[in-house]
Amino acid sequence: MGFAVAAEEVRNLARRSAEAARNTAGLIEEPVTKSTEGRARLEEVVRSIQELTGRSAEIKEIVDSVGVSSQEQTKGIEDIASAVRQMAEHVRELSASAEQLASAGETMSAQQTANVEQGVTRLHTLVDGAAGPDGFRLR
Repeated sequence: MGFAVAAEEVRNLARRSAEAARNTAGLIEEPVTKSTEGRARLEEVVRSIQELTGRSAEIKEIVDSVGVSSQEQTKGIEDIASAVRQMAEHVRELSASAEQLASAGETMSAQQTANVEQGVTRLHTLVDGAAGPDGFRLR
């Protein structure tokens, strides 16, 4: 009987060892599966980050291009503003010259009118028989 009891104990021990080995294999398999899933997710995250980095570089290039264009537009606007200021100054100068010419024209017109009136008066005097300032008479 001693041998049969020992054999029974060895069989029980073998059965428990096999069951423990299966349980241990199940316990090991779960973290391995999760690790594999985690690695796949990590690779996906890495690809997403690389894609974002590439797009960020593209966006930076676009922003830089917009910055350069803005500087060029600012320079162009400054040039236009300068030209408008110069034109305004020329218009003021022309306006002042026009006013001076108009004033000079009025003065000349008044002088010419006075000269013509004096000539007409002298002519009337000469025609009507009165002596002119130089003593000359037409009749």
